[in-house]
Amino acid sequence: LDEVEAREDVDLRSVVEALVRPTAELAASSEGGRHYVAFLAALGNHAELVPVLFELFDPYTERFLKVLARATPELPDDVRLMRFAVSKELINRVLGQPDGQVRWWLEQPQPGPARFIVDRMMDLLVGVFQAPVSTPRYADLDIAP
Repeated sequence: LDEVEAREDVDLRSVVEALVRPTAELAASSEGGRHYVAFLAALGNHAELVPVLFELFDPYTERFLKVLARATPELPDDVRLMRFAVSKELINRVLGQPDGQVRWWLEQPQPGPARFIVDRMMDLLVGVFQAPVSTPRYADLDIAP
């Protein structure tokens, strides 16, 4: 993130790599690293702990959102924030579960493609941030508790 922030021109792929790579390296470093990533994903399932997570990671999140805004100036702030939040959730869930559903799907046709999961994750997230922004049509479907 430091390196990307220091650049005059920020490209989306570099920001996504800075978002994915540290978690991927941690998950690949040891069983403990992978379990920690899975633990972070699991914490998100407990509403009472979410404010603690926000407080803990707020400086990091703020830095990321600023550099992400430079790479995606066309996105409204609320859309960028949602896409960032979904991206972090996806990264932690997929990389923290080495035998999870995504890897299972990748390995079913033929063994081996899961070794490219980090690269495919980056491709997916670049697409998430490049997707068009639709006009809201489903505001009446409020699913909040």
